[in-house]
Amino acid sequence: MHPLPVVILRRLVLWTFVCVISAAPSFLWAQREFNRDAMAVGVALFILAYTGLTSTERFERFHSRPFVRRTLYIGYGLRLGASLLFPVGMAADVWPGLLSVGIVEGLGLRGRGFEQTLAITVVQGTLLNAILFVVMSLVYGIQRLAMKPPAEVAPRGFDVVMAGGATLPPTPSPQ
Repeated sequence: MHPLPVVILRRLVLWTFVCVISAAPSFLWAQREFNRDAMAVGVALFILAYTGLTSTERFERFHSRPFVRRTLYIGYGLRLGASLLFPVGMAADVWPGLLSVGIVEGLGLRGRGFEQTLAITVVQGTLLNAILFVVMSLVYGIQRLAMKPPAEVAPRGFDVVMAGGATLPPTPSPQ
């Protein structure tokens, strides 16, 4: 079953917020030297990619696994917190940014025009997401080692007592 438009719209709003806040430190670093429009397009590409990937049934199955939801909240919460704490976000983005410039220039795209800046933005976003994936993998591993998996969700409601004394258990509510 395909996700409802409201689910996709909600994910689009969520990822717009996350990606714009996360990109702010890099944007502040680079806005005078690089093409701002290309940086905005690069961020928009990540927003669309995240929205598309998280609006699938496969993601919903992944998201419902033990510790995954909490891991995602912790990981993206850390990223947003670092971005909002002015010097932390700037420091966290400078090395991946410099590495991205080196990678793109090494591929022969020199300069600070639209194409070069877009390539640098996509490479840097990919590097930052890889770093975030490593952090979230550590968070997930710690949870697996230190915590018990959550119990299956118990059905909501109450027992129904039939006239003959038979009792029916509550039916699971749709999630």
